[in-house]
Amino acid sequence: FSRADAEFHSLLIQVSGNRMLEHLSGIVSAALQVSGGPVTGCDRPNETSLTHHGRIVDALAEADGAAAEAAMRQLLAVHPEVERVVPAPREH
Repeated sequence: FSRADAEFHSLLIQVSGNRMLEHLSGIVSAALQVSGGPVTGCDRPNETSLTHHGRIVDALAEADGAAAEAAMRQLLAVHPEVERVVPAPREH
C-alpha cells in the first residue's frame, strides 16, 4: 500500500499544476529515501483511510477544490502520525 499511496500523492501533486510543489516533493522524497526515513506514514490501509482517499478522488473528478481540500484535511486528521512526516497545512 505504501507504494500505491506514494504514487497517489505524486499524481495529486502533478495534477495540481504547482511546479514548485513538484520540485520540492521530489527533493523531499529523495532525501527520505536516502535517510531511510518513511516516505509515507501508512503501510496498511484501513477502511477509513481508503474512504478518505476515495473522497479526494471523487472531489477531484468533480473539479470541486473545496471538497478535495476538506477530504485531504480529514485524511490527515485520521492519520495524526503523518504529521511527523509532513506537517499539515495551517489556516492563515
